[in-house]
Amino acid sequence: MNGRPEARQGGRPFSGVLDVRRGELFPLLTSALLFFSILCSIKIVKAMRETVSTIAGLERIPDLWTYTFVFTVVANLLYWSLVNRVPRRRFVPWSLHFCATCLLIFWALLHGTSGTLQEWVGYGFYTWYSAFNLCVVSLFWVCMVDQFTTEQGRRLFGLIAIGGTLGGILGSKLAEWLVGSVGEAGLFLLAAGAIEIAVVANALRERLAGDSRAPDRNVVAGGGVFEGLGLVLRTRTLAWFAVLIVLMTAAQGGFYFLQLDFVREHLPRADRTVYYAQKEALADTLTLLLEVFVTARAVRWLGVGITLSIVPVLAIAGIFVVLSSPELGLVLIVHALWDSGRHGLVRPAREIVFTKLGAAAKYKSKTFLDAFLYRGSDVAWSWFFGMFRGATVPWVTIAWVTIPFAAAWGIVGPVLGWSHKRDRGVGAS
Repeated sequence: MNGRPEARQGGRPFSGVLDVRRGELFPLLTSALLFFSILCSIKIVKAMRETVSTIAGLERIPDLWTYTFVFTVVANLLYWSLVNRVPRRRFVPWSLHFCATCLLIFWALLHGTSGTLQEWVGYGFYTWYSAFNLCVVSLFWVCMVDQFTTEQGRRLFGLIAIGGTLGGILGSKLAEWLVGSVGEAGLFLLAAGAIEIAVVANALRERLAGDSRAPDRNVVAGGGVFEGLGLVLRTRTLAWFAVLIVLMTAAQGGFYFLQLDFVREHLPRADRTVYYAQKEALADTLTLLLEVFVTARAVRWLGVGITLSIVPVLAIAGIFVVLSSPELGLVLIVHALWDSGRHGLVRPAREIVFTKLGAAAKYKSKTFLDAFLYRGSDVAWSWFFGMFRGATVPWVTIAWVTIPFAAAWGIVGPVLGWSHKRDRGVGAS
């Protein structure tokens, strides 16, 4: 759909409430189904990943995040090799099949090991999951900004995100309900099955796009691995986006380590997987409410920039609440609110930034920002926050240090929105 004049996307809306117009319903539904399946798979095994982090603790997490960054760099070198050789209509399903295969390998490894060896398999899964989560979601949104125009993105991205949220809720509840009967290893089989459903959903999305698809949908995106960095450095909007990612990962790292230290202090190992599954289910439910009632309206009425600044402001308020009343249930609620804001408001708003870019520019800049810069910032902030593990109460120190980063994020959001509004795009098709 990208590349067609936006004026042609008008007409009587399919629904006055949802503002889905003629020709958009099936692309919307298949895109939502694709995101549903992807996030269902991710959330089925996410609680296990968080449990591994509590076992590792503040002492090992910086090392694990460093391994994650190295793995992400290697994975992206392979990614670029495929992007330069494989048409996108093949690249997406191949990537999803590969992820499902990896999940099956982890199932076999966890099922056949125990003790220290199983612990190291868990660390390997932690590293792989972090890259898997980032890359597969980034790949999905690349497909979305490739398919829809800026005007459509403002109306439809929030609705598409609802599909993902519903999948996340189902995945979290499946983990909570079934971990006791199928075991942690058995959850990998369920996650692999969900990924294969995503392959089917993507095929339907491609087929139903018909003649409305972008002219370059099946074209190989050429170029070198460093072109994404070049685009970021040459484009004002992408440069501000890079600043946003650095500040956002700082605040995100602060919240992550705050919760990790608090949960490790207050919960035994056996109860942590259920705790994280419950937190994910609550976060996804809150995300759904945001996407249904808030996201699209916020982007239309407030603009991209102000929408990006809502979450850091609320995050600062949440930190003060936890500092004033440090209870496990309250930490769960505040962190669930934080996650829901990032997924329900920030993610759809920031993806709109990429709708003005041409297809090749989207793939290259987005992958650099979402993988190299995002994970590189994760590593840097993990070592930064890891320095506070020697504090009397580490999570309290981390909470105070996180506040200025969240405040800076709140300032940069409107600047990015202003730049995006005036940007004519790069390599627009």
